[in-house]
Amino acid sequence: MMHFQPRKETNMPFVKKTLKNNIHIVATFAISFLFIMIGFAAIGLFPFGKNQIMVIDSWHQYYPFLQELQSKLQSGSSLFYSWNIGLGSNFILVMAYYAFSPLYFLSILFPKDALREFMMLATGLKIALAGTFFSIYLRGVFKKDDFSITGFGLLYAFCGYAVGYYWNVMWLDAMALLPLIILGLHRIIDGEGFTLYVVSLAIALISNFYIGFFICEFIVIYYVALYLMKTTGFDIGAFLKKTLMAVFFSILAVGIAAIVLVPTYRGLQLTHAVNSTFPAKFETYFSVMEILNNMLPGVQPSVKSGLPNIFSGFIAIYMLAIYYASTNVRIKEKAISFMLIVFFILSFNINYLNYIWHGFKFPNEVPYRFAFVFSFLIITWAYHGFQQFEELPRKHIWFISLGFLGYLLINEVFDLKDTVFYVSLGALAMYSILFLMYRYETIRRKAFYIGLSVLILSEALMSSIIGTTTTGSSARTTYPYLGDDIKAAVKEIYQSDEDLYRIEMTKWYSTNDPTLYRYRGVSMFSSTVNANISKFTQKLGLGASPESNRYLFAASTPLVNGLMGVKYFLGRDHGGTEENAGYELKSQTGKVSIYDNKYPLPIGFMVDYSVYNWNNAFRSPFDVQKDFIFTATGIEVDLFSNVEVLSENYSNMTKKTQDDIRYNYSNIDSGKVGNATLVFAAPETKQMYFYMFANRSYKTKVTVDGKSQEYETRRGLIVDLGVLEEGTEIKLEFEVHAARDGYFNLHMVTFDEAKYVPVHEALSREPFEITSFKDTKIVGTVTTDRDGILYTSIPYEPGWKAKVDGQEVLIDPIHNAMIAVPVERGTHEIVLSYVPEGFVMGLSFSVIAVALTAWLYLKFERRQKQQSTKKGDHPDA
Repeated sequence: MMHFQPRKETNMPFVKKTLKNNIHIVATFAISFLFIMIGFAAIGLFPFGKNQIMVIDSWHQYYPFLQELQSKLQSGSSLFYSWNIGLGSNFILVMAYYAFSPLYFLSILFPKDALREFMMLATGLKIALAGTFFSIYLRGVFKKDDFSITGFGLLYAFCGYAVGYYWNVMWLDAMALLPLIILGLHRIIDGEGFTLYVVSLAIALISNFYIGFFICEFIVIYYVALYLMKTTGFDIGAFLKKTLMAVFFSILAVGIAAIVLVPTYRGLQLTHAVNSTFPAKFETYFSVMEILNNMLPGVQPSVKSGLPNIFSGFIAIYMLAIYYASTNVRIKEKAISFMLIVFFILSFNINYLNYIWHGFKFPNEVPYRFAFVFSFLIITWAYHGFQQFEELPRKHIWFISLGFLGYLLINEVFDLKDTVFYVSLGALAMYSILFLMYRYETIRRKAFYIGLSVLILSEALMSSIIGTTTTGSSARTTYPYLGDDIKAAVKEIYQSDEDLYRIEMTKWYSTNDPTLYRYRGVSMFSSTVNANISKFTQKLGLGASPESNRYLFAASTPLVNGLMGVKYFLGRDHGGTEENAGYELKSQTGKVSIYDNKYPLPIGFMVDYSVYNWNNAFRSPFDVQKDFIFTATGIEVDLFSNVEVLSENYSNMTKKTQDDIRYNYSNIDSGKVGNATLVFAAPETKQMYFYMFANRSYKTKVTVDGKSQEYETRRGLIVDLGVLEEGTEIKLEFEVHAARDGYFNLHMVTFDEAKYVPVHEALSREPFEITSFKDTKIVGTVTTDRDGILYTSIPYEPGWKAKVDGQEVLIDPIHNAMIAVPVERGTHEIVLSYVPEGFVMGLSFSVIAVALTAWLYLKFERRQKQQSTKKGDHPDA
C-alpha cells in the first residue's frame, strides 16, 4: 500500500491533474454510483424497466413535495408558503425536513415528466457521495491514499442504513456529510483549521434538520472520545481550550443554518411531536445477540420496522477484531471505542436512550434513524485495524477466524436465519483463506489485494442488490393514477374560475393528493403537519389524526365541504354518487368527473362572536357541526336524523354495552381477530352519511345495492353515501384486531337538505371577496351589517398578519386552527400576509455567522501564510 504523500506539481491541465491526484476518491464515487444503479436496475427502475423509485412515504410524501419545490423554482413563486400542501402550509418547514437537499435545486433543470428519474439520480448521487466523503475522511485522518480508502468508502456507501433507508432520500445528505464533519472535528482538535467543520455541519443542518440533530448529538459524545484518543495524558487547560473552540465553531455552523433552523423550530411548535412525554417505564427491545447478528452479511435491511440497520460489511467486523487484537493500537483507544460500541448497542435496545436519540420522541415506524453513526464508527475502527493487519501475528488470524466460526455455529443453534448463516460462513471462509494464504506467503501482495478488492466489491454490490430488492419499487405508468386526466380537469377548472377556492377528490388516492396532482386542496400527510388543523378537521369528521400527522379529505357534508373552502370535486373513474345533496355533475374529462359544490362557501365569511363558544368535543361530528351552526349563525336546526341499526352480527366478538354512538365489545378469543357486520336501511329517500371510528380496526367495507367500497376509518371518517331510496340496504363490515376488548363509534344519519339552505344563506351572505391573491398575500373586502368575526379556512400559524383598512389587528384563531379576524360593521379592506415566524431573525443570524466565518477564515489563512514563510509549510484550513 502507498503511504500518503503530497503529489508533485506538474504542468498537466487542471482537470486531469485533479483527477490524477484524487484517483482513489474518484474511484469510490464512480463505483458507488455504478453499484447503486445496478441495484436500481435489478428492481426494474426506469429506464432499466417500467418501475419507479418511490415506495411507502416517498410515494405519498417525498416525491409530491419535491414536485412542489421544482414547480416553485421553475415558476419563481415564493418558497415561504404553499397552497398545494394541505389547506396551506409553511413551505420552509416542509422543505427543512423533506426537500432542502442542495442537489434538489438542480431539479430546476429537469422537465416535470423526468422528475421521478431525477429523484432516482439524486438518490444514487447521495449514496455515491457518502462513500466519496468517507474516502476523503480516511485519507485525511489516516494519511493513506491508495485503493484501501476506496474499498472502505464503499462499505460506508452500502452500509445497512444506506440501503435499507435510501427511500427516505432526504436523510442521505446528512449521512453523506458526516465523514466530512468528523474530519473537520479532527482538524479543530489538531489546530489545522475550522472551515470544513463549520461548512459541512451547516449544510447538513440545512439539508435535514432532523438527521442533523442526530449528528449534533453524536458530536457531543464523540468529541470527548476523539480528544482522549488523539492525546497522550490529559491537560485540563488544553482540553477546555479545544472544547471551547469546538463549541464556538459548532455555534457558528448553527448560526449559518439559522435561516432555516429558526423558522423550522418555530413551525415545529405546532406539530404533534412537541407533545411527546418521556417514557415512564424502562423497556428493552432485543437481545444483544439479535442486534449483533444484524451486522452479518446476508441480512435483509429493515425498511419500515425491525432491528437497527447496522450492517457495515463482513470485512469491517473482521478488521474490527484485528483492531482490538493489535498491540499497535493503544489500550486507551480500544477501551474508549469499546465503550462507545456498548453505548450504541444499549441505545438500540433501551427505550430511554432511543427516545433521547430521536429528539425526545419515539418515531412512527422506521426505527433507529441514527444507526448510520454506528456504521461510521465501526468502519473507521475497522480501517484502523486494516492498517495493523500485516503486523498481526498469524496465530491471531487463526483465533479471529475460529472465533467467528464459533459465534456463527452457536447462533445457528439459536435460530440464526439459514441465509445469513451460510452467507456469513462463506464470507468468513473466503476472507480467512485469503488472509492466511497471504500471511503464509502462498500468494503475493498483488494477488492478495486483487482478491481483497474482489471480495469488498462483491460485498458492496450484494448489499446494494439486497437493499433495493428488499425495499422494492412501484409501477411508473400508473403513478399518479389518471394523472393526465386529472391535470386536464384541474386546468379546466382554473381556466373557468380564477377566484381563490379549493378542489378536492371525492375520495383520496394518496395522502397528499393536492401536492401530487397540483391543485389547491385540503389533504396533507407530513411530519410537519399543524396538529391544531388535524384536531380541527378530525372533530368535523375528516380522516385526520394529530398522532399520525395527517388530515385527509373525502367528500363530506355540505357544511364541512364549505368550511374547508372546497368549491369543486374530482371523481376518479367517475367516482361519486349520481344523486348527492353536496354536489352535482359539472363535466367529464377522460375518466374524471368534475362536480360543482352545490353549497360552496368562500375562503372567508362573517360569523357571530359566539363562534368562540363552539363546542367541538362531541363524539359525533354531526353534533359538532350542529353546534357550529348555532354558535356561528344563531340558527338552531337539526340537519341530521339518526338511523337505527337493523341487524348486528359478530364473529369472535361480544357486544358488551352501547353508549350513544359508542359500541363496546370484547373478543371471545383475544388471540384472534374479530369480525362485525351491521346492516341499516334508508328510512326514506334522502341524502345519507355515516361516521365510523374504531380503535382497533383499519377499514370498513361499505356495500350499497350490491356495490362495495372500502374506506379507511381507523382515524374516524364521515362517509358520503349519496341520496338513497327508501329501503335501500347499507351493510358495513369490518375486522377488529386480536385483543381483549375495544370499541367503535358508529353514527348513521339522514341529511335534510331543505333545512340546510337557510344555513348556507346565512353563512355565505357576507363573504370575503378576494381582489388579489398570491402565495403570501391575500387582499379583499368584506361588507357586514354587524360587528362580528371573519372566519377563514386558512390554517393559522404565527407569521400570518392581518390588516383591516391598513391597521394591523389581532388574529384570534378559532380552536387555534383557522384564521379569524374581528371586523366591525361596514365595508372594509382586509389584507392577510405571511412570512414564516423566525425567518427574519434566522436570516439575521445567518448573515452575521457567514460574515464572521469569512473573517475568521481570512485571518486564519493570513496566519498560516506567515507561518509557512518561516517553516515552508502551508496546511489547509
